[in-house]
Amino acid sequence: MTRHTHKLAKAIAAVESNKSTSRLILTGEKGSGKSVLQLQALATAFLRGFVIIHIPEAQELTIGHTSYTPSSTPPASGATLYDQPHYTATLLSNIAKANATLLSTLKVETTHDLPIPLQSNISLSRLAALGASDPEIAPAIYAALWTELLLPNRPPILYALDSLPHAMTTSAYLDAAATPIHAHDLSLIAHFVSFLRGDRALPNGGLVVAADSRSNRPPVPTLEHVLASSSSRAAGKQADYKAALDARSPYHALDDRVVDALRDVEVVTLAGLSKDECRAVMEYYARSGMLRQRVDDRLVGEKWTLAGGGIVGEVERGSVVMRV
Repeated sequence: MTRHTHKLAKAIAAVESNKSTSRLILTGEKGSGKSVLQLQALATAFLRGFVIIHIPEAQELTIGHTSYTPSSTPPASGATLYDQPHYTATLLSNIAKANATLLSTLKVETTHDLPIPLQSNISLSRLAALGASDPEIAPAIYAALWTELLLPNRPPILYALDSLPHAMTTSAYLDAAATPIHAHDLSLIAHFVSFLRGDRALPNGGLVVAADSRSNRPPVPTLEHVLASSSSRAAGKQADYKAALDARSPYHALDDRVVDALRDVEVVTLAGLSKDECRAVMEYYARSGMLRQRVDDRLVGEKWTLAGGGIVGEVERGSVVMRV
């Protein structure tokens, strides 16, 4: 277990006992283990009885490859949000499968205005399956499912999204005036951002985790500045958040929506593994048969150095992939 895994496990235990909401962004160099750490958080929370809701690739929501339509339930602000019915149906299917045992024990307790009649006392597992079976009703079912999950005495929730940069810029979708739609105007992303920003809390406790991406990453200058200034502030190097943002390049406009969404979110920056952590990873490779060398100080030091100071992706590449 790395120090970051230990920190995240402690955060999961804390929100469970305190019924609080923790909001995190995982960032770091390419290959530093952001997605793996998020996966470890999902596994830890699953074993502790959390409801797991995971958007594994935000890019799939923004590149124009799935159906979209103006939402039938616009927000109170009057802005236009856009539902993505087929993706929502797929997401509901994944939620129903991943949480089948837990959701089957929970019943619908409130009355919902849905496009279909709903059997009384239906389980949340069955509710999610109904939405998964029909994209036309999937957005309404998704909203109803969340209403149920946020009722008192429900299990805690881990709400996660990977490839955050794709959710912090304009999408490939167009509105009626052929203007690109901002990702924050897509209902699913807007819903996640409302929890990440802190506008909405998880009343039964939970964790909201977004993972940065350095692979196939769209240019999002505002996100870069927000993450850099937040990391500096956490390290005590920059007390004035706004001053750090004002130091941005004059050639890039500041996206206020991104700033507001991430202003108070804790940023966890993943660096390289320590040599002890690197040794533990390599011993795992050796015991699983992927590494057929004796793991000693010389080998660990060599791979740790060649991996840029323990970047876990490069440790794997040097220890396993290169052997093949």
